[in-house]
Amino acid sequence: MSDLDGALIEEYTAGFAAPAGPGDAFKLCRANAEGNNVEYIPANTAVAGDGSLALALAPYLAGTGLSSASGALAIADGGVTPAMQAAAAANTFLANPTAAPATLVAHPFATLAGAGLTYAGGALAVNGSTSIIVTSDEAERAALTGVVTAPQNSNATAFGSCAAKSVLTNATNASGIPAFLAGTAAFQYFRINSANTGGEWATLSSHASTTITYTANTFVVALGADFAWTGWHSIAEQAAHGAVSAGVSAFWAKNTAPTTPMFTDDDGNDWALTNNTVASLSAIQSTIASTSTIVAAAFTAPAGSWRVGTLYKLEAYLVATRGGTTTASNLIIELLLGGTVFASATIPITPSGGGACLVNGYLLCLSTGASGTFIANLRAPNDLGDLTAITAASVWSLQAGSYNTAAFGTTKSTAATQVVQLQARMSAAVSALSITWTAAAIVRGAL
Repeated sequence: MSDLDGALIEEYTAGFAAPAGPGDAFKLCRANAEGNNVEYIPANTAVAGDGSLALALAPYLAGTGLSSASGALAIADGGVTPAMQAAAAANTFLANPTAAPATLVAHPFATLAGAGLTYAGGALAVNGSTSIIVTSDEAERAALTGVVTAPQNSNATAFGSCAAKSVLTNATNASGIPAFLAGTAAFQYFRINSANTGGEWATLSSHASTTITYTANTFVVALGADFAWTGWHSIAEQAAHGAVSAGVSAFWAKNTAPTTPMFTDDDGNDWALTNNTVASLSAIQSTIASTSTIVAAAFTAPAGSWRVGTLYKLEAYLVATRGGTTTASNLIIELLLGGTVFASATIPITPSGGGACLVNGYLLCLSTGASGTFIANLRAPNDLGDLTAITAASVWSLQAGSYNTAAFGTTKSTAATQVVQLQARMSAAVSALSITWTAAAIVRGAL
């Protein structure tokens, strides 16, 4: 042992050989900084009262990699350098991979790569696939394609492109994923097959039409196109016609009892598709000892309701009597349109004469417009006179009739409202005169 070693041991031994009382200082001997001598330094060591030795090293005993605080040595921050550590296997790290406390061991990084991860070149990575796209800093869902599409890493979805003229359906007879089923021919429609086992396309072979459209719950036949019904078809009753417009009319059933078949023209005028009584006598009409006009029946024909061939037929029953005065007086029966007399019949009534007759006639439209033309006929058999002296040669002379009393070609506008009217009057007032209409009707329809 060197002298320095001996000096250290000697001083240290002396300290134990002759222990001093509590608080006496001890000194330690060490080589000086120049390495050519020894020196004593206080050890800050004291002998406790129970005789044990407590040693606290002074701060300057903390060499490289150590620190001292409150008389204790500790490894300083950065005190252990990589150069001081033992070599470790490649791609490992010190860890305790168990579920209990244990000594740190070298653990391979590759064991950290669980499902969906890989380890290579010192880095963990997410495995990519056709549905997972790995970017520089995240994993994203790939874009969706097919029936439903979505951009990469987006929650916004949309229907994908499909074949032209196709429907999305499950055409099988069981639950399943729908697919697009494309039509292949004109006038095809999708239906359930006759076996009720799936869906299929079928063709409207015998019912296809390019002239019939379906709009607003209505089948519409193109203007000028033929339309044929086979068998019978039911029509629900209603109180009034629906909307019509220029060039569009309507057939419908009016909710009368019984039902009345109706036609509405494009001006909105309703016409019954039967001989249609449009006016009648609601009560017996009569006049006494007067030349006043007595109306049997009247009908207001709507503007625009006339067509070439529109016909109004009139029929009424009249009773007339007069007293015995000798004043001449004739019974005059008239058919008017718009206030103009178009036909009239004159019947002389002899004193104390009279009787009854059936009056009939018609009014026919020949042309329409602002200068529409008409022809009229009125016939009142002369059953009111004294018929006891009738001879074969005089029968026709007793038939009072007028054919178009108004000049042929007298016009009336069919674009304006016009009144069709049947009336009677006496040419002169006579005593005990009585004229009575007991029944009358105006019918729009056939003769």
